[in-house]
Amino acid sequence: MVFCFCFLPRYSPTFEDSCTNVLIEDCYIVSGDDCVAVKSGWDEYGISFGMPTEHLVIRRLTCISPDSVVIALGSEMSGGIQDVRAENILAVNSESGIRIKTAIGRGGFVKDIHVRRMTMKTMKWAFWMTGNYGSHADKNYDPNALPNY
Repeated sequence: MVFCFCFLPRYSPTFEDSCTNVLIEDCYIVSGDDCVAVKSGWDEYGISFGMPTEHLVIRRLTCISPDSVVIALGSEMSGGIQDVRAENILAVNSESGIRIKTAIGRGGFVKDIHVRRMTMKTMKWAFWMTGNYGSHADKNYDPNALPNY
C-alpha cells in the first residue's frame, strides 16, 4: 500500500501524462490538488506529440482533497484520454469525485471512462465538467488548434 500526504497547493501526487498501461492500486492519498491527474499533452505541444493516455486502471484508492478532485481528466488533454477504469474508490472531504476539464485550443478527446463502486462522503459535486478551464503553456497558443485523429 502507498501512503501519500502531499498537501501542497496546486500539486498532484499522481500525474499520468501520455502513458499507456498504467496501474494505480492500493493508495491512500491526501492532496492539496487532484489526487489522480490524468493528462496527455498541453495545447499545440500535446497535439504535435499526439500520444493519448490510455489503458489506465485505478483501484482501491482512498482520497482526501478538500480543494480539488479525486480523479481529474485534463485539463492538458491534447493527445486524448481513453480506456480509463476506476473501481473501489473512497472519496472523503473532496470538492468533486470525477472532473473533466479542458480549454479552447487544447483539442483532444475523452472516451471510454468507466467508474464503479465509488463511495463519496462530504463532496460538493459528484461529477464536474468544463470546457473553459483557462490556462495555457504560453501566449502563442492557437485557439483554433485541433488534433488530426
